Amino acid sequence: VGMLRAPAIPKAMGGMGPYESEAVNLTGADQLQAAGYDGSGVKVAVVDLGFIGFADRQSEGELPSNAVTIDYSGTGFEADTPHGTGVSEHVMDMAPGCTLIAIKVGDTVDLQNAADYCKNNGVLIANHSVGWVMNSYYDGTGPISDIIANSFDDGTLWTISAGNSATSHWDGDFVDNDSDSVHEFAPGDESNSPVGSYSVLQVFLNWDQYGDSVTDLDLYVYDKRNRLRGSSTASQTGSQDPAEAIGMYVYSNLAPYHIVIQHYSGPTNVNMTLHSFNHDFQYPVGPSSFMDPVPDDCITVAAQNYTDYPNGALESFSSYGPRNDGSTAKSEITAPDGTTSKTYGVSGSYGTSFAAPTTAGAAALLADKYNLTTPSAVKAKLLLLATDEGGSPPSAPDGLVLHVE
Repeated sequence: VGMLRAPAIPKAMGGMGPYESEAVNLTGADQLQAAGYDGSGVKVAVVDLGFIGFADRQSEGELPSNAVTIDYSGTGFEADTPHGTGVSEHVMDMAPGCTLIAIKVGDTVDLQNAADYCKNNGVLIANHSVGWVMNSYYDGTGPISDIIANSFDDGTLWTISAGNSATSHWDGDFVDNDSDSVHEFAPGDESNSPVGSYSVLQVFLNWDQYGDSVTDLDLYVYDKRNRLRGSSTASQTGSQDPAEAIGMYVYSNLAPYHIVIQHYSGPTNVNMTLHSFNHDFQYPVGPSSFMDPVPDDCITVAAQNYTDYPNGALESFSSYGPRNDGSTAKSEITAPDGTTSKTYGVSGSYGTSFAAPTTAGAAALLADKYNLTTPSAVKAKLLLLATDEGGSPPSAPDGLVLHVE
């Protein structure tokens, strides 16, 4: 064994039955449904981290009774989170005639198994409203993005939530004007405080040296009295991933906490990215706030509140591009969120997690109407019909908002 690495860490991104998403009318899906197109004959997989309440939604008519359910995680299909159930509702509202396959995953191996299932069972569209950290520099490379890209080549178009990280992401070059080996997030400020009341702080640092990590950085968290409360000091000498991570409990009486990046050895001309799962940052950076996966051959979906759709701004938390490689191709489409489902209630489905399955359902409708059988054809039709609102972040990425006809 030459090297071990930590596994990628996933996070859930937040027409059928009496609870119907407002996106059906807003995107024109209602007109296609009225014309007799409902996604029949199209297989759509929802690949997610848990499906609590799935059977209840089936009995209530919100999800189809003949849905295929698969648990690759080994921890129970209806366990961990209801997220996948709410996501599935959004797919079925848009394309109530499609064949739904709900697949629970928990790690990278499970995600590959899900992609293999799609390949072997003729699944044309898959939705993944999950973000992964610590396996790439969020530039379209790495094992998570490779799974999605290879799946496209094998016949499946994936709709991916852009993420809800615009306010919980920071990136920038290492700056040390006072030569004390501690990064300066702002002039005279060597910390970036987490903002929010969640009791668990999870923060992830990586930098742009995947494949050759010749710079060694360390990550620390201090409390309001500058007492060390958490640290990540893994060694980077070339072969290891350029990444550090901290997970810890935080307490209101010790806030504000301070996140600190310290240079240990190697060149300092590095670009760094900081993500948090549960907290915003004192110094957030909205652009390039993606997690994985973001390969070229998928549809990455940002979110706009349905009450302003299609002419409003992005949700303040919605991630948008470019990718960390400078690509301007991400994200491709904006779709509504804040929509209704039985799982999350009336106007309760917030996040790109629900904009993405709305887009997956739209893709199924288009595949049905236009007899599209390849992922490239479905992707091209989605982008062709997307409405050009002429905006740029913080409005729709490249001005494209989801529309079907």
